[in-house]
Amino acid sequence: AVLAAMRAHNTHAGVQEQGCWTLGQLAENNYANKIDIAAAEGIAAVLEGMRAHASEVGVQQNGCSALGNLARNNDDIKVKVAAEGGIAAVLAAMRAHNTHAGVQEQGCWTLGQLAENNYANKIDIAAAEGIAAVLEGMRAHASEVGVQQNGCSALGNLARNNDDIKVKVAAEGGIAAV
Repeated sequence: AVLAAMRAHNTHAGVQEQGCWTLGQLAENNYANKIDIAAAEGIAAVLEGMRAHASEVGVQQNGCSALGNLARNNDDIKVKVAAEGGIAAVLAAMRAHNTHAGVQEQGCWTLGQLAENNYANKIDIAAAEGIAAVLEGMRAHASEVGVQQNGCSALGNLARNNDDIKVKVAAEGGIAAV
């Protein structure tokens, strides 16, 4: 029902916002739902909603959250999200809504989930200036605990077991930010 609603009402930001929110809730800590959502082209639906409603904060925040919940602890879905353009979509959301703490918090969350134990995603995130995006979000929202927590997690997951990214995080000011 959720994916059908998102597809039928792809020009309605409210449907996309709530559809992304619902998919994220269904995916959270539920392996079977993650598989079902991915198999039903749910990742594509979230990304299409984010692209169609780039100026809508709620769609971007909930889209990032849904992608992060889908990717969390699922190596296959991490690969699929990245292959379908999820890294670029999350970074676009963070850049377009750099003054919105919720988008920064969920963007950092999702980048961290995509980077966790996935070497290719780490490289792709770093190459797309994802480290800078995380640090900019952390600096802009220094008083927001959720942004700080998820930013630290994203930087840690990016740097874990990757010496080149460790150097890049440090060189871009990551040590001082954390």
